Amino acid sequence: DAARPGYDLILQGEAGVMDITGDPMGPPTKVGTSIADLVTGLYASHSVLAALMRRSRTGEGGRVDVSMLDAMASLLTFNAGMYFATGQSPMRRGNVHPTISPYEPFETSDGWINVGVANDKFWAA
Repeated sequence: DAARPGYDLILQGEAGVMDITGDPMGPPTKVGTSIADLVTGLYASHSVLAALMRRSRTGEGGRVDVSMLDAMASLLTFNAGMYFATGQSPMRRGNVHPTISPYEPFETSDGWINVGVANDKFWAA
């Protein structure tokens, strides 16, 4: 797909990120920033640095090939794992985490707070 234009919105959809983002009963939702552009740029800069390190160590150059789709798919982390383990596509969960609770925003009388209790140690604390 190197000849195709690379638009953040399109890659968010193609990679499946939009399918796991947003209200569970709502439509696929894009991430609130140009995440495909940003993450691909980060991977590209890391790849260039790795090629430069290789050159300094071995005297050989390297080829840098970065894919926006691959960059976005790498962000699926445990969602991809859940798919490969069960064969079922992950669903949009809004702010609810699939395996940690509480790990989400809660409305209080004077605004919103994020509560992230990732393990028993922090629950006890």
